[in-house]
Amino acid sequence: MNEVIKVIQNHRSIRSYLNKDISNEIIDEILKSAQSMPNSINGQQTSVIVIRDKTKKEKIAELAGGQPWISEAPVFLVFVMDFYKT
Repeated sequence: MNEVIKVIQNHRSIRSYLNKDISNEIIDEILKSAQSMPNSINGQQTSVIVIRDKTKKEKIAELAGGQPWISEAPVFLVFVMDFYKT
C-alpha cells in the first residue's frame, strides 16, 4: 500500500495534552509543512496564526461553541483563508 495512504488511514486525533510547551522549532516545521501543501490554483491563500496565550485560547474555545480542548492545548493553530492574497 502507498505510504501516504497508510499515514492517512492511521491518523488519530487525541485531545488530551501534556502540560508542556511546544518548541518554536516544532511549530516552524508544522508551518513549513502547511506551506508546502497543495492548494487551489497554488494561490497560497492560507494564513496561520499561532496562539499560545491562555486567555486568547479560552476566548476562541468559547466562540467555537465551548470546545475545552482548544484552551487546554499548549499551542493552538488557526488556519485562515485569506483570499486577498490571490
